Amino acid sequence: MIRLAGVQDLRSVASLYHRVWHETHGSHMPHAEREARDEDFFLGRIAGLMPNVIVGEDEGTIVGFVAWTGPLLGQFFLDADARGSGFAQRLMEAAELTLRDQDIWEAELHCLVGNARARRFYERVGWRVHRIIAEPVKGDADGEERDFWVMRKRLA
Repeated sequence: MIRLAGVQDLRSVASLYHRVWHETHGSHMPHAEREARDEDFFLGRIAGLMPNVIVGEDEGTIVGFVAWTGPLLGQFFLDADARGSGFAQRLMEAAELTLRDQDIWEAELHCLVGNARARRFYERVGWRVHRIIAEPVKGDADGEERDFWVMRKRLA
């Protein structure tokens, strides 16, 4: 089932976000960035994105979510057990449809360079790399950054 998230979903989404972010991004980030991203960090981030959060459920358990601000699809996370099940494509379709309903006709997402599985999925559903940007992260030294592919898609 794919649906808009409600306030009652915040803790479950934050827990999934925390777990999957650490699985998919953690090894690419400095220790200080990983330490700063506890469940409360993710709870605050998800609460701030409401109502633009869509969840995917399997037998009553949230297994994935997508969230955005304006034209920036900033979060797209799927539990490892749900990968390859079709949930990712259905979540993306729901997000793109909702973005169009919000009069957004071109969207952008940032995919961590090195997360090749995610990039392959995004490209398979029509997103294209536009450029690479460096974003600051908490690190052992000032000015640490990580590269992200800026991907765009025309939603018309």
